[in-house]
Amino acid sequence: MAFLDVKKIVAVYGASVAINGASFQAEKGERVALLGANGAGKSSVVNALSGLLPLRSGEIWFKGGRLDGTPP
Repeated sequence: MAFLDVKKIVAVYGASVAINGASFQAEKGERVALLGANGAGKSSVVNALSGLLPLRSGEIWFKGGRLDGTPP
């Protein structure tokens, strides 16, 4: 399993879908960049990783432990 493993995450703000099935992996020591147009969900992914945006579905794994659902 990867150091950070984001699997098909979906998050919404009210009726707006902020993240729709994003997935990626990162190994220890790797650098990751989120690129995209305005409104693509880059900040929403960071908020989901930090626990500030709850997921509707999907999983976030960090160091082999489940991270989604953990308070910030």
